[in-house]
Amino acid sequence: MSGVRPRLVILVGPKGSGKTTVGSRLAEVFPVCFFAVEPVLQENIAHPDGLTGEALATRGFQRVLTKLVDQAKLNSVIVIESNGKGLPTELDRYSRVFQVIPVRVRAPPSVCLARSGQKADASSSAELNLDWAMTFDNPDPMPTRAQLQEAFAPLLSAKKPSSSSSSSSSSSSATSESKTHSTLTLSTESTAPIAVIRTHEPTTGSREPRSCLKQKTEPRRSLLMDRKRMIYL
Repeated sequence: MSGVRPRLVILVGPKGSGKTTVGSRLAEVFPVCFFAVEPVLQENIAHPDGLTGEALATRGFQRVLTKLVDQAKLNSVIVIESNGKGLPTELDRYSRVFQVIPVRVRAPPSVCLARSGQKADASSSAELNLDWAMTFDNPDPMPTRAQLQEAFAPLLSAKKPSSSSSSSSSSSSATSESKTHSTLTLSTESTAPIAVIRTHEPTTGSREPRSCLKQKTEPRRSLLMDRKRMIYL
């Protein structure tokens, strides 16, 4: 997790506003990880181990944070949900590890009631004075994946590398290719002369080239012919 900190997108809204559905669908259309926080917190409350109040809540947050850090080892963008309760304190803790991006999710109270079966407590999220990255209205019917992709694209789309970085990358790539090419050329040039020399070197016990035999036999042949002529004369 060195260098650029991973991004943590927090969907903030009342119960029934559709945070979980939005988060899971975002993971289907963007290269992000949606991590459901609520099951971890429910497990923490179900097994208090003698803890109560703030101590129990702190342990629950630490469990969530530990799991998010593990997820950040594999994902550069993580999406979670929150109803807004205790969020200011949590934001301060999250910001020590992540680049926090709060997103407000809204839905009419009647829609929240129909979805969750409980009266929505919108006060906790509505009263938050945060620097919202965006506000997403989520009435019925639920938005399609294409609509979610269009709405969240400016926030979640991968950033293209700058021209300077791309030119630097291409330059380094060209340098790498040049080094590889020169290395191959040097290797070829150093081995070729050896191969040529070996092909012309006679091996032990082998016959000499035919051209050399002609040069040795032709003088002997002419000498014999001269002796025959001397005899006849």
